[in-house]
Amino acid sequence: MFICTIFAQSAQILKGLAPDDLDRPVEIHFSQLDWNRMKQRDVTEEGDATFKTYPSISALLLHVAQHYGYHTGQIVFITKVMHSQSASDYGF
Repeated sequence: MFICTIFAQSAQILKGLAPDDLDRPVEIHFSQLDWNRMKQRDVTEEGDATFKTYPSISALLLHVAQHYGYHTGQIVFITKVMHSQSASDYGF
């Protein structure tokens, strides 16, 4: 149910974007805790950045699609290995 809500909200936001919006830069801010988890290090300096800047919204959307594609491939591969009769089917 939660995924359906997120999908619906995302679709509504994307529908509201004008073509010029896709060329605008975007800055995503993270909590210090999330930033440290992603970077696997602590932000210790007061001036350390906890945000990521993308050159455009379309670049961000491409990054997100690539990220989900990467994880989808992992899921498919692991599922095939788990259901395989032999690991040699995959060159192991």
